[in-house]
Amino acid sequence: MSEHIPLQSQTSYADDFHLLWEFSTAQEFKRACAALPKLLACLQSFGMEVSLEKTVALLAIKGPAAAALLKQYTKRVNGVRVLRLFQGGEELTLPLRREHDYLGVKISYHHYERATVKHRTSLAWVAFNRLHSLLKHQLIPLRKRVLLWQACVWAVLRYGLTAIGLDPHSAQQLRRLSKPCEWCGDSQYTRTTPKLRSMAHSAEQGQAQAEFAQFGAYMKAGLPSSTGAPSTAPSLGDMEATEEQAREMDVDRDRRRTQRDEEDGSTPPQKWAKGDNKGADRPLEPASGKGGQVLKDHVEPSSKTPGSGSNQPPPTSGQQETSRDRGQRTDRDRKQDRDQSTQRPQQQNRGWNQQHGYRSWPTRRGDKEDLKEVIRAMGRLSLRLEDQLSVFSLDVEFILFLQTDASGNKFSITASLYAAAQQWHRQKESDPASLTQPMRNILLYCLFSALLERLEKLETDSDMMAQVRLMGLVEGEAYLFLQWDAAQGKHIKAQVEPLSHREAVESVRMLLRLATFPHVVGRFHTLRKLTATPSGDVIPFTLMAQNRTAESHQLYNLMYRLARNSVWHLIGATRRPTKIGRSPLAKQLDRMIQNL
Repeated sequence: MSEHIPLQSQTSYADDFHLLWEFSTAQEFKRACAALPKLLACLQSFGMEVSLEKTVALLAIKGPAAAALLKQYTKRVNGVRVLRLFQGGEELTLPLRREHDYLGVKISYHHYERATVKHRTSLAWVAFNRLHSLLKHQLIPLRKRVLLWQACVWAVLRYGLTAIGLDPHSAQQLRRLSKPCEWCGDSQYTRTTPKLRSMAHSAEQGQAQAEFAQFGAYMKAGLPSSTGAPSTAPSLGDMEATEEQAREMDVDRDRRRTQRDEEDGSTPPQKWAKGDNKGADRPLEPASGKGGQVLKDHVEPSSKTPGSGSNQPPPTSGQQETSRDRGQRTDRDRKQDRDQSTQRPQQQNRGWNQQHGYRSWPTRRGDKEDLKEVIRAMGRLSLRLEDQLSVFSLDVEFILFLQTDASGNKFSITASLYAAAQQWHRQKESDPASLTQPMRNILLYCLFSALLERLEKLETDSDMMAQVRLMGLVEGEAYLFLQWDAAQGKHIKAQVEPLSHREAVESVRMLLRLATFPHVVGRFHTLRKLTATPSGDVIPFTLMAQNRTAESHQLYNLMYRLARNSVWHLIGATRRPTKIGRSPLAKQLDRMIQNL
């Protein structure tokens, strides 16, 4: 056989042979087609019977001459493309396949890893369905059921994968095939966790459930009475408008805080008004010392102290001493004051502006530069902390975008959330002892209860189901994962396996239960103030899960599983994990430091 094909191109296992040709020209392809019948004849000469029914040809060809070669050497027989070979004037045909099954794996030139994973997954489901009654039997100990699953299902799934290998797509597909555990939310087969233990006593848990149910009634009252066409859901990919609103919101909030502080600080203390024009009739003393006289016209405006005006000079040195003496002063403070008084006795006296009634405080250029360096260092340190917190938030934070009634989406629940929040505030003012749960848990519970209500309503409301199908949220009985297409300006189907209705309902029910546990929800609030009639179409929410309890880990796993899924559109929302980036306030601080 080595006369027709190199030895390194031959692979044999038992009575199976694999022959490989690589060609770069049309002549090499023709020589390979001529050598193949000779190899079959060589095997027959040794008394071996070649099974043409089990023999197939795998061909991957491209190039300018590919079409002509395929037309000459291939044809269709009963709808199947075959490879034409000629031996002794007779035509020999072999089935031409894209992939071929061999020893439980797929052999192919096109994504053989994905084809093998798909094949092994289907066989594993067959094995699982055969043992379904035993694996779910409550009388069989859990340990034995796990061992049975590992021996009969897991072994079938992983067979051949170690030899074939996994590409990134196949590894991701295997990861998503596993259904999260009912109790721990873990999707890894090799890891099992015990059943969640309640972190609160039964009496406290019952009281919490009653309190959550009280506020959950606001969400049921806010269900849409009509199943008319809702508006398009907000974008997950193109959120420039929403981010701009958040940026303006944060800046406005900081500006309001700054203005409020300025108003509070604009009125100086009463003692500052004493001696407004003190020394106004005294002639200006000539300057002495190095540097000459400092003219009042050359005094920088920035040297004026905050709050100074025509009738309100800044505090004198004696007044500063009085305020300092109110506290305990160290020896070093007193020494510095004495040195400053000795070095610049006249610079502090010649800064009086006699005409305008206020005193200018000249500063040295070196002092200003040092102060700028301190501010720059503090700003850089703050930005580093911001970047570090942004990395930490990847493990705990999600961003939700809820449409308001102003957007025209009848699935919106923002009005119901606002009603629940107002009731919580009223109850806190009137009877604080009646509240045992923070508002973040209450609002998150209300959101999950509304989502569960919509999911259960789809099972009986055919009109609502038709509406959801028309929106492209459901495919069959599964909810699609969506991604934003900026070119089309809408959400499109992502290349992710859809989420079944049963799994979606179970996940939301578990989230509803987890929202009642303590030490689970760290933060859940809007990024701008929630009002009865919000002006914007979208209100962003931030959700941060704690990371110290098993319940918080399960909450994060379930929320990550439902990220970017179409189920959130049932409450007029979209959701995604947080991204690495700086807040609008941090970006503004960075710009201010650069311009300093």
